[in-house]
Amino acid sequence: MRKGAAIVVWLSVWFSMLVLDASTARAQAPKQGGTLQVSLWVEHAHLDTRTTVYQLSSFLLGNIHSSLVRLDKDLKPTPDLADRWEMKDGGKTWLFYLHPEVKFHDGTPADATAVKWNFDWLVNNPGWKQAYLIDVIASVDAINPTTVRFNLKGPVIDFDRFLSMTGSQYHIVSPAAVQKYGDDYKKHPVGSGPFRFVEWVSGSHVTVERNPDYFRKGVPYLDKVVWKIVTSPLTNVTLMRTGQLDIVGNAPSKTLPLLETVPNTQVLTGPHVRWAFAPLNLEKAPFNDLRVRQAIGCYGIDRQAIAKIAYNGLAKPLVSFLPPDAEDHVDLNGWCPYDPEKAKMLLREAGVKDLRYALITSNSDEVFVDIGLAIQSQLQKIGVTVKFEILETATFYGRLGKREYEQGLEDWLPFPTMIGHLLFFHPKGPRYSGWPAEDLTPHNLMTKWRFATTRDEKRRYAREYQEYIAKNMYWVNVTSSPYFEGVRRQVRDYHFTNGLQMWLEKTWLDR
Repeated sequence: MRKGAAIVVWLSVWFSMLVLDASTARAQAPKQGGTLQVSLWVEHAHLDTRTTVYQLSSFLLGNIHSSLVRLDKDLKPTPDLADRWEMKDGGKTWLFYLHPEVKFHDGTPADATAVKWNFDWLVNNPGWKQAYLIDVIASVDAINPTTVRFNLKGPVIDFDRFLSMTGSQYHIVSPAAVQKYGDDYKKHPVGSGPFRFVEWVSGSHVTVERNPDYFRKGVPYLDKVVWKIVTSPLTNVTLMRTGQLDIVGNAPSKTLPLLETVPNTQVLTGPHVRWAFAPLNLEKAPFNDLRVRQAIGCYGIDRQAIAKIAYNGLAKPLVSFLPPDAEDHVDLNGWCPYDPEKAKMLLREAGVKDLRYALITSNSDEVFVDIGLAIQSQLQKIGVTVKFEILETATFYGRLGKREYEQGLEDWLPFPTMIGHLLFFHPKGPRYSGWPAEDLTPHNLMTKWRFATTRDEKRRYAREYQEYIAKNMYWVNVTSSPYFEGVRRQVRDYHFTNGLQMWLEKTWLDR
């Protein structure tokens, strides 16, 4: 554990959260008013929650929108737009009963018809969320204004957890607003959450304000939240020190010694459920040869050294496709020991000489520079020349999605369970690593996992899935990517979720 002026709180129990200074906050009545200032580390591509892939955008969009269900402080499904639900037919049918007379911020009803419209849109429009839903949902029915029925393609015994933990938690948007704004909706998000969208100044900030008509009476307490775009880690520290920030999202590990010196600030972290990845594009020769992928992605990189160099020893080496602290993670690190001689032998067997290629990453976190330089140096020892390129984040993800790269480098959203993996090897998914579309084994294993009716079955399919991906080097993971937040102690009733979500409905400022 790190030592410093502030406390670094490690969440040692899986699926736990932290409420800052909870005992003190309980003794005080929440104070109304004030503006909370939160920093996000890259610019938003857009604000349409149905299609955004940025977790940081979901932080703010989760406060503008409601979902059917969301996660409580123990990461268990809890009511949101739906105040209760029930499973029928062994999990093939789910009924959600909505809060009555909920309105979107534009005054239109956030009812069963709107919920059905949202899920029908997601199932029928290509995108990363469709890959989660298309093999799960058969149809959605609006039984009456406050009852929605989901008819599933098989038994899903944890569908409520699926809806609350996947991606952007399936925020419900206003159909009327989508129709009104058309393609411009991505700049005018309209939900039914505790805060209303006010403005987005590109490259600067997004402002939201208290929703006076929120269906939960008495909250939120805050008048406004300003989500600032701060790309410099050192600027984050300065803004915290001068009182111009209250929360720093995704603080780089190398800035922690400085952040810990800021008075009245806590630095928080939790289980390792994010991961740094460096996939090879299987559509590009010679990476379509398993021996080459093993040479570079398995034996050619020293994950232990990278964890120490890039994350000051706070990360964990990772070969498996599930993060180290995720449910049903299988430790496969022994499959890929650092072995430069074996890497050279595999390249010779593949007939590959003087291999040169480009490794691309984004400018969203300085840690990627450290990882990239380490990989470049390590692969040079096996005779591979890597050109390292740093791209703007949106450009990077655009190239990743179109598979216009040879090797990529970034980190991914927090995946506490296998649920987050449903899109990766779906035949209609993004195929980020260009894995062979005709190989349906990963998808079939995920389908079996999804519709398994016991925990033992789920555990078995999760193991088979992780082992298959690693055996074929369809995806290259490097280390876990620990998540840190800096939070001023005046921020009360703030539930830290380890980068999964950021709800501010009940948060207040003790000023």
